[in-house]
Amino acid sequence: MQNNITIRFFQVSKEKQNHLGVKELLKKISSLSLSDREAQLGEALRVRLERLDVEKSGYMSGEITRIQSANLPSEVHADGTRPLSTDAPLGHGVAFRYNPSNSKLAFQYDTRILGPGRFIEYLTTVGGKSSLKLKAIQKGEDAWKRFSSGAPRRFEIAVSSPDHLGSLENDEEAAVQGIKRMSEAYGAARIDVIISVGRQRKATLDESIIGAARTFYRGLKKGSINVDRMKAKVEDEKDVINFIDDILSVKKRMELPENNPDLNYKARASEIREAMRAFDL
Repeated sequence: MQNNITIRFFQVSKEKQNHLGVKELLKKISSLSLSDREAQLGEALRVRLERLDVEKSGYMSGEITRIQSANLPSEVHADGTRPLSTDAPLGHGVAFRYNPSNSKLAFQYDTRILGPGRFIEYLTTVGGKSSLKLKAIQKGEDAWKRFSSGAPRRFEIAVSSPDHLGSLENDEEAAVQGIKRMSEAYGAARIDVIISVGRQRKATLDESIIGAARTFYRGLKKGSINVDRMKAKVEDEKDVINFIDDILSVKKRMELPENNPDLNYKARASEIREAMRAFDL
C-alpha cells in the first residue's frame, strides 16, 4: 500500500520546572493497561498510547491510536456490501519519536488522526498534572518577514480537523471560531479560506486580516492549529509566499504493509528515526 507521510519536528518545553516532562509522562502512561491509557479528548476523539519503545540511546519511539467506534465503513463483496465482520472498534495510528536529551519531538503529521497539539493534551490528560509547550523547529522566518514587511494583497489558509484542535490561547480561539462554525455547518473535515483584494490597484488587506494571519502563523509554529496550507501574495513580489516552507518537515511516499499494524508501525517509525538522524535531532 502506497501512502504519503509527513513528519514535522518540534521543541518541547515545560512551563513549570517541577512539572512532569514528556519522558516521565510517556513512561507513566506506558505502565498502565491499554484500556486505562484511553482518553476522550473531544467528541468522537478517543485515543490511547498503543506502544512505546525505549532505545538504548534513550530515544523513545511510539504510536498513538485514534479509536473509531462510530461511522464504521462496510465490507465490499462481489455480491454487495456487508457489515464489518468484527464488533471491535477500528484503529488509526500516528507514530512519534522523542529525544529526552534535547526535548526534540518528531511527529507523524496526520491531522485526520491526531495533531501534535492534541498529542500533548493527551499526555497531560492521562499522565498527570503538567503543562507543556510545543514550538515547531523552523528553517527560518523568511516567509513571515516577506509578508509582514510587504503590502499583502492575498491570504489563503487551510485548516483541517478544526473541531479537534489542541489547547488554544484566547486570540487563537477567536481566529478559528469562524472556521469551526463553517466546519460544523457543512460537516467538512477541512476548511479552505481565501481573502483577496482582487484587481483593486494599490489596495491591501485589512489590518485585522494581517492580525489573523499572525495568529494562524503562531498556531502553526506551536502545533495548536492544524494548518495544512498557508500562503500569501504581496505587492511587487512575483512568487507566492508559502509559510509552511518555514517549518522543518519531511514528506515521503512509502510502501506500507497492509493489514499488519506491527509492520506498518515499524516502517513509519524507521522513517521517523532516519529523518531525525538526517537533521541531527
